Amino acid sequence: MLAADNGGSIVITSSIAGLKGVAGCTHYTAAKHGIVGLMRTLARELAPRSIRVNTIHPTGVDSPMSNNDFFGTWLEQHQELGDAMRGNMMPVDAMAMEDVSAVIAWLVSGDCQ
Repeated sequence: MLAADNGGSIVITSSIAGLKGVAGCTHYTAAKHGIVGLMRTLARELAPRSIRVNTIHPTGVDSPMSNNDFFGTWLEQHQELGDAMRGNMMPVDAMAMEDVSAVIAWLVSGDCQ
């Protein structure tokens, strides 16, 4: 994008953990907050080159990350932490991966300026 000098859009995936603390997930939350800091810095640095930088913060996505034996076993073994994590999520059904993709597609489109 910089070499072409035509502007553009960068979308970085964070999570709800990038916006608030998530009990039991210190390392994950710290990493996702770091992504938000990266986005804010890049947005300021790249704005003069007409490059938009955004983060998305999905929560409760029906994906292989949340639907696997390891995660299910972990939740069973750490019920208090699992309850705390669920308390950080919106009380709605899990989003489909396609819902997240649609947001990204809009952010990189010409409609989002």
